[in-house]
Amino acid sequence: MSIEQLDRARAALARGDAESARCEAQFACEEAPDSAEAWFLLGAAHHGAGDLGAALSAFEDAERLVPGTGAIANARASVLSELGRVAEARSVLETALARGCDQDARLYLNLAIALEALDALPEAESRYREAIERAGASRGPASAPALQNLGALLMRCGRHADALVVHEALVAIAPDLADAHFNVAENLLAVGRPEDALAAAERALRLDPRHVFAHVDRAFALALVDRLPAAQAALEYARAIDPARFSSYRNGFDPLGTGSLEGLDARMLFVHWHTSRLAECDWARYDAFVATLRGLLEDSSGWPVPFAGPSLPFAVFGLPISPELQTRLARDTAVQRQGQATPRRAAMLRRRSRSTRLRIGYVSPDFHAHPLSYLTRNLFREHDRARFEIVAYSLFAGEDDEFTHAIEAGCDAFQRVAAESTERVVERIANDGIDVLVDLAGYTANTRFGIYDARPAPVQVTWLGFAGTTGSAAIDYALVDHVAVPPENETFWSEQLAFLPDSYFCSSPVAVGPTPPRSQLGLPDDAFVFCCFNNAWKIEPVVFARWLRILHAVPASVLWLLGLSNAQVNNLRAAAAAAGVDPDRLIFAPVLPYERHLARVGAADLFLDTFLFNAHTTAVDSLSGGVPVLTCTGATTPARVATSLLHAIGLPELITTDHDSYEATAIGLARDHASIVALRAKLANARKTAPFFQPKDHARNLERAYERMWHRHASGLPPVSFDVRGGRGGASAGDAEN
Repeated sequence: MSIEQLDRARAALARGDAESARCEAQFACEEAPDSAEAWFLLGAAHHGAGDLGAALSAFEDAERLVPGTGAIANARASVLSELGRVAEARSVLETALARGCDQDARLYLNLAIALEALDALPEAESRYREAIERAGASRGPASAPALQNLGALLMRCGRHADALVVHEALVAIAPDLADAHFNVAENLLAVGRPEDALAAAERALRLDPRHVFAHVDRAFALALVDRLPAAQAALEYARAIDPARFSSYRNGFDPLGTGSLEGLDARMLFVHWHTSRLAECDWARYDAFVATLRGLLEDSSGWPVPFAGPSLPFAVFGLPISPELQTRLARDTAVQRQGQATPRRAAMLRRRSRSTRLRIGYVSPDFHAHPLSYLTRNLFREHDRARFEIVAYSLFAGEDDEFTHAIEAGCDAFQRVAAESTERVVERIANDGIDVLVDLAGYTANTRFGIYDARPAPVQVTWLGFAGTTGSAAIDYALVDHVAVPPENETFWSEQLAFLPDSYFCSSPVAVGPTPPRSQLGLPDDAFVFCCFNNAWKIEPVVFARWLRILHAVPASVLWLLGLSNAQVNNLRAAAAAAGVDPDRLIFAPVLPYERHLARVGAADLFLDTFLFNAHTTAVDSLSGGVPVLTCTGATTPARVATSLLHAIGLPELITTDHDSYEATAIGLARDHASIVALRAKLANARKTAPFFQPKDHARNLERAYERMWHRHASGLPPVSFDVRGGRGGASAGDAEN
């Protein structure tokens, strides 16, 4: 073996010529089989050529000749990781460190990477920090890879503030590295500093004008500071530079729920980011956001398409957006969806012959521990099996739980179709001969509206899961009630309306344990306890300001809320302090399994409803637990559901129509113990007879609605609005009203 052969092998590797390097290194190994360096170079050449098996074998030969070498251990581990044998890679690296290679920073770095791949995140963080320490601050860029990876790990763990310290340290030692500035931009977006993120992205682009991901982050930052046309231009420019790399971009923003930027425009980024801040009760930009959002919904001039998207109609329920704009958004979303895909019409598929029983299909992604199932789990079993056959189609991809099993037990068939294509689900529903198909999700998470667009059933209905119109011509009816949808609001629905008696909501009462003592719940025994267990994104600044005024007026009181995140808790406490209310009077309850939550509800005295998006399932929970609910009737259906429930249960004294009377009623009840006792007694009696606490009664009302819808269809008549207990809508002797 000659030194020249090894030099030629190294040179070939340096210029990327793996085949030449393999030839030279192979000759060297044949001439000097005891040369660890020759075997190492041969392994590197095989690796460069993509022959991972041969590379691993060569590196193992090198390791046998000179065990305990850091460079060889790193090379072996790299190949093992690429082969998917990450646990073995970890073992190789740990062995090398145990043999005394602990000054090799790359060993710590590669070990950290392996640990992170194995989801051993705390250990990975420790090893990244050791790699940084071994590289030494004085060596500058030598520690850059470990800093970069550590920052990404901390971001993955949601420790954005810690990550920012690391990313800024990376910029300090590698100021000419575009990726370093890009990482800072990513991090600043995550901590809610879009102006600073914009500056960081632009620094990255000055260093590398073709950095696709930096262009995307610049687009994000521009959108978040309301520079929407510029943000859209930045997105399009990023896509033009490198379409494949653009499509591979991933970060915490996924407003379309697809894991991809394809089809995304800057308006969606704008709404997604702001609503994510509102979910943490961060209202710093609230007024400006709402004003811009209204403008986007009112006027799409300058944009290629109207502002729409599958997540938007639900997102605006908790915002001060008029019924007219909510309806326009739903209609535009339906049109946009139908324009993006044209599913095969199920009317052309084979259908079964009619039977004596009407087949009802319920479709939902929420047949598991979810508010929809909390309400309906006892409903399906109450359908009259002499007249109806019940089939559930579950779009939920997760594990079954007690709610899944309860619903399955109440159906004639329960079909798990989450893994199937939309076209296959459409075929299944059509071939099952479903007569009335009921959508239980609307525009909520994991819905598949393409199913209804394909018309697998002759009558299609939406109910319960989405408190508004779908805007879709594919949905014939919506099941509502006259309180949730008063006459002046009927025009805001694209569907014909089937008005259920009492409330369109239902309940599935369950036996729960005794209410724990207040001391076990972190509540004072001698205080008046106001509560609201709504999700934090339903809490908006106007209602929270009223709550604080109520606390001011009732000094011996506390407000019991659901604490979903540290940011939410901190923001609400800060808002209370700014208003002169002791933050300790806000008491935050942890999330508990449903039955345990129901048991603790009774420890409260009065539930304070939110204004724009009422308590829905949480109002049912509160009433079930014997706690009166105080609401303020709003303009939209989401703002009228609690009013519907209170009207149905016979507690009109808890329905207010303006914010001042809401506040005055809350204060008056808190100051009059006897009135609360009387309300709780009235509620306890009403729960025994209220229709929405009786699943069997609700099932009968639904059946009347389904039979009437089917009768019109079978008679060749178009859908028309009607009252389930008779009245308008062309009822005839053939309409089943029994």
